[in-house]
Amino acid sequence: MDDNYNSCFYANACHVCKRFGDGVRLKRCGGCGMIAYCDQRHQKQHWPRHRRLCHAIQEVVRDNGLQVRQVSPQEWAQLKMNLMLLVAIRLPRRLDEYETQMFKFPRACLVCHERSNQLLEDCRLVVHVVAANFIELETARAWEILLHLMSSLALVRLVMIGPELPSEIVSTSVCEDCVRQRKELSFEIHSALYENYVRGSSFVRPDVVAGFNTGIHEREEATYPEETWASSVRALAEQGCPLILSCYTRVEAEKETARINAILGKETKHVYAGINPFAGLRPYRDFETEGIFYQNNYVIVYSNL
Repeated sequence: MDDNYNSCFYANACHVCKRFGDGVRLKRCGGCGMIAYCDQRHQKQHWPRHRRLCHAIQEVVRDNGLQVRQVSPQEWAQLKMNLMLLVAIRLPRRLDEYETQMFKFPRACLVCHERSNQLLEDCRLVVHVVAANFIELETARAWEILLHLMSSLALVRLVMIGPELPSEIVSTSVCEDCVRQRKELSFEIHSALYENYVRGSSFVRPDVVAGFNTGIHEREEATYPEETWASSVRALAEQGCPLILSCYTRVEAEKETARINAILGKETKHVYAGINPFAGLRPYRDFETEGIFYQNNYVIVYSNL
């Protein structure tokens, strides 16, 4: 039997014919849930090779359990490798290359790593935007791109928090494709400091937090008379989720990192700090230095604080 299809694996395609996307209704393996087929014929075709692996996966999951939600990227990678090694021990043969790819690149939520097929069909993403102002309000519609890039997303819930914002819930329209796929983009606006929002009754736990040109370090430099960021940074650290901060310059990015470290009393570790590949392209003039800068030119990414 021709089994060239076993040369590679893609979690969101039929393993045999490699078809995916619109018009292809995939059926997950009822045993392991890690591989999919477009019809019963292809599932039966692959079953003789998949059977032993499928049983081994089920045994390992049953005997060891899997708790994968709300873990760091490093922990998630280690969990995947542990599962693969435990299954390999039980299998009376070596894993094929495509089978190792099943463990390394499984179908899972990008944010929380949930693997339940039912939940993945209706995955939701909650984004907090801290220190939001009128600029974030004017560009809020751009967040719809997440619905396009992440096919499993059904809802992006955007929560904007800033003391200068009006408190309200705003509904917005999405493109025709999103409407047809029943995808939603919702806005909540809270006029509050982040620490107060977190302690309030309207709080919704985030999957990711973003702050654009927040200027956390400026409070320390006495640009403003009142320190308001210390408690908010501590509240950010409590969320245990990714944090993305943008800055105008590299110097500001370094100051932001130093200020966060000082507030938390520890050396925080970021996964990336450097030029933002998605920075604004429009140049702005700084009236103080008379130099040129770009919005969100630098970015700092933390897996968590």
